[in-house]
Amino acid sequence: MTEISQIPFTLVTGDMPASVALLSSPAFTDTPTAPTAAPGTNTTQLATTEFVAASFASSTFTQLGTGAVALPLTTLLETFTNFAEWAPDRTGATDCSALLQDACNSANAHTGVLYIPVGTYTVGSLITITGAGSSRLLIICEGPATFLYNGTNGCFAFVGTTNYLQYPGIVGGYFQPTSSGSGWAISFTDCYHPYLIRPIFSANGLGFLTNGIKFLRCWPGEVFEPYLDTGLIGIQWTDTCNQIRITGGEIDRFTTAGITGVLASSGSGNSNQIIGVYLEQNSNSINLMNPGEDSFTIRDCYINQDNLLTGSSYAIHTTGNHGNIDGNKILNSNVLTGIHNDGIANNIVNNVGIDLTGADYFIRNHTTAYGAYVDGNKLTGSTIGTYGNASNAPASNLSSGNNLTVSGSGSGTTISRW
Repeated sequence: MTEISQIPFTLVTGDMPASVALLSSPAFTDTPTAPTAAPGTNTTQLATTEFVAASFASSTFTQLGTGAVALPLTTLLETFTNFAEWAPDRTGATDCSALLQDACNSANAHTGVLYIPVGTYTVGSLITITGAGSSRLLIICEGPATFLYNGTNGCFAFVGTTNYLQYPGIVGGYFQPTSSGSGWAISFTDCYHPYLIRPIFSANGLGFLTNGIKFLRCWPGEVFEPYLDTGLIGIQWTDTCNQIRITGGEIDRFTTAGITGVLASSGSGNSNQIIGVYLEQNSNSINLMNPGEDSFTIRDCYINQDNLLTGSSYAIHTTGNHGNIDGNKILNSNVLTGIHNDGIANNIVNNVGIDLTGADYFIRNHTTAYGAYVDGNKLTGSTIGTYGNASNAPASNLSSGNNLTVSGSGSGTTISRW
C-alpha cells in the first residue's frame, strides 16, 4: 500500500474544499479547539479561552498599607460599577434621577461600589438606597462631581430596613440645592458605620436654605473634613445615635445650627464627638440639646461668630452630661453666651475666649447645670464675657488667680485656676 504522503502532487488554493483551512492565515469557523497552555506560558502557542480565564484568575494585585495582602485581580475589577455605563447627562441640563437610582440599585446588589465620573448631574428626586445586614454601598465621586438637587426632596438617603444598613458612604461630591426646603443633602437612617469623606455642601451664593447631613438611629458614624456653607442645619444627629464623629472641615452660615444633636425624648446619644471643626457665623454653632446626650466631646474647635446671620445665640450649647468641652477657641462672639451649659458633670477646660465684647457670658452654667468642672479657661482682648451660675445669678468677671466654688441653684460647680 502506498501512503498519500509518498505521492508527489501540488494543490492549488482554488482547488481546496471550503471546509479545509490553510496553514497560512487559516479562517476557522464554528468552535475550534486547541490544547490549553499552562498559566504563565509566554510563547507563540495558541491561547485558548480556558488559558485566558485561568491566567486572569491567577493574577493578583496588592493593596497599599500595612498588612496589605495580594488579592485576585477579579476582586478589583468586580468592585466597581461605573455610572458612565448608564450614559447620564453630565451637563445638568436634564434630570438623571431615574438613571442614578438604577445605578445605585445595581451597585448595591452586585459590586458594592458606584463610581461617578466628573460632571454636573441634576437630581430632582431623592435617591434612596435600602438594605439590611451585609448590604452596603459606597459612592465614589471623581473630582467635582456636582449634584444639583431639589431642596425639599434632598439628594441621597441611605435607609436600613429589617436590620442596619452596613457601611454606607460617600467619598467626595459637591451638593448644591436648586431651591429652599427642609430636605437633607445626605441622610442616614438605621445605618451601622455610615461615613462621608470630604463632602462639599454649598448654596453657591444663590440664597437657597436647606439642610446638610443627617444621622437617625446610627452608630458609629463618621464625617471627615466636610465643607458646608449656608443653610438651615449643617449636620444633625437625632433619636438614638452613638459614636458619631465629626472631624475637621468647615461649617459656615447656618441659620438654625452648624452642628446639632436633637435626640428624641426617649433617645440617647453616647460618645459623640466634634473635633477640630471650624465654624463661622452660625446661629448656635454647636447645639447638643437633649439630656440623653452622654460622654460627648467638643474639642479643639474654632468658632468665629462675627457678623452672625441671625440674632442672639450660643457658640456652644449643651444639655448633655459627663462631657468634655476642651481646648476650643471662641472668637468675636456676637452671641448671648460663648459656652452655655445645662448638663450634669461636664468638664469645661482650657477654652479660650477672644474679644467677646458682644457676649453676655463667656461660660455660663444655667439652671439645670450641676457638678461642672471649669478649669484653665482664658478670656483675652475683652473686658466683657463673664461667668454666670444659674439664670439669675451671674458672677463678676474672673481673672487669673481666682479660685472659688460657686453655690446656689447650680451648686456643685467648681471654678479653679482661671
